[in-house]
Amino acid sequence: MAGKDGFFIELGSITQAHKAQKILEKNGISSNVGKLPSQSRGCSYGIYVSGRKKEEVALLLRASSVKIL
Repeated sequence: MAGKDGFFIELGSITQAHKAQKILEKNGISSNVGKLPSQSRGCSYGIYVSGRKKEEVALLLRASSVKIL
């Protein structure tokens, strides 16, 4: 799902994905919530972000107590 200028951050639930989206929005970063294709560990949701560095976004989410898988 990640394009050449974007990436997908995997989170454990849709609730965590929406929480992450709100945190990013408050920090001027747009994102889209999405569901990953079925995997061995069940349903996985996450957020797709473009135009930013993955490390920057991950650091912000972790600082806000969002667990990234």
